[in-house]
Amino acid sequence: MAYKLELTQLTREISETEKGSELYCLFGFDLMHGIEEPACILQCTYAARYARKESSAMTWDEFTDGMAVSHVVAYVREFAMNLTARSGLPRLYLNPINANGLVSRYHKRNEEE
Repeated sequence: MAYKLELTQLTREISETEKGSELYCLFGFDLMHGIEEPACILQCTYAARYARKESSAMTWDEFTDGMAVSHVVAYVREFAMNLTARSGLPRLYLNPINANGLVSRYHKRNEEE
C-alpha cells in the first residue's frame, strides 16, 4: 500500500514552572498526504511534554522541532502497523523516517501558503 508520511501540525508552547520550564509540543501526521484516491485515511496527533530545570545546559531553542518529532515517530510507526494489521488492509511498514526532513517540509509548505 502506497503512503506518504507528512507532518501537518506543529505547535510548541513554553511555560514557566517552579523548578524551571516545560515545553508542550503537539504534532499532527498524515500518512496519505497528497496521495490521489488513497486506500484509507490515516491521520494521527501526538503530544509530548518536556521539562527543563533552570540549571540545564540545553535551551529550548537548542531543542529543535526535529528532535521532538524523532521522539514521537516510533508511535506513528506503531499506529500505522497496528491499525492496518487489524483492518484487513495490507500491513503498512514505515521506512526509516527523517524527522528533520518532515519538519523542513512542514515549514516550507506553510511558507508557500
